[in-house]
Amino acid sequence: LNKIKSKNNYFFINRNDLNEIDAFEIIVSQFYKCRISEFNSDLQISDIIVDKEFKTGDIGYIDHNNNLVIIGRSKDMMVKSGHNISPRTIENIFRESKYVHECYALSLNISDEQEKICLCVKISDCSSESEDLLDYRKRILSVIIQEKKGLLSKYMFPDFLFVIEEIPRTTSGKIIKSKIYSIIDLNPSRLYKTSLLQKE
Repeated sequence: LNKIKSKNNYFFINRNDLNEIDAFEIIVSQFYKCRISEFNSDLQISDIIVDKEFKTGDIGYIDHNNNLVIIGRSKDMMVKSGHNISPRTIENIFRESKYVHECYALSLNISDEQEKICLCVKISDCSSESEDLLDYRKRILSVIIQEKKGLLSKYMFPDFLFVIEEIPRTTSGKIIKSKIYSIIDLNPSRLYKTSLLQKE
């Protein structure tokens, strides 16, 4: 158990084998009193307060300057080959490509196989008028795969890329994950296996 002191509180960090960096679930040992109604109504107080410690639900790590860096929520973690993986880590790598306008990583269950990582990608428009749309998609996705191939561990690399026109959001900007799953189900031809794209 690691302990980091802020101005008023001690942060207790539970080790969670996330990826190459040391990432943890963050638990605050002292917290301000608040009304039960301020918590998410879907959660029980016993789920977030254990032994007088507040489970924030955040995942983070300590950087070289001893700062606490938040990289995501524990409920959004994906599990593959026994590893907990932060979607944001994958998204940040792929978002740097000039061909990626926007992206979102999620887990995908394919028949009886283990959980797979799927990266939904909104491709930047760089096509020529003479190029077929399907050929363009495959070509750009292959380029993206080649760009990012050595930047993530094998277990963190997406198993699938899905071409999405728009990532659905609420009016407040929150991504609607359930709608993305529906879009994938309705458009199987837009789902590309990355191992096949690497051979293109």
